[in-house]
Amino acid sequence: MAQILQFPERKEKVELERQMSETQESLTELYEAIRRIDKGFQAIQKSTLDLEDSYQNLIQTYADIVGAENVEVKWLEFCTFVSMIEDEDGKVTVSFTPPEDGEDI
Repeated sequence: MAQILQFPERKEKVELERQMSETQESLTELYEAIRRIDKGFQAIQKSTLDLEDSYQNLIQTYADIVGAENVEVKWLEFCTFVSMIEDEDGKVTVSFTPPEDGEDI
């Protein structure tokens, strides 16, 4: 004998399609929200990096005026680059100037 396949009831099919459609709408809204949040995050991140660069330039100028060894620790919190090199006599030289691309520290 042949096997008889029972087709789903139309009412059940329509209800599942309604639920799937609602879920698709919700997912579309959530993905759009994620996209907007990511775009905002990237904008804030870029602003932060630009401000860090500006701060580094301020520190370099300040160090030129007061001397790198006289820059107080409180000003170093947001520095993106500080180097300290000790020579053979034990003298430590402080610098706030980042190396050029490809230059060793």
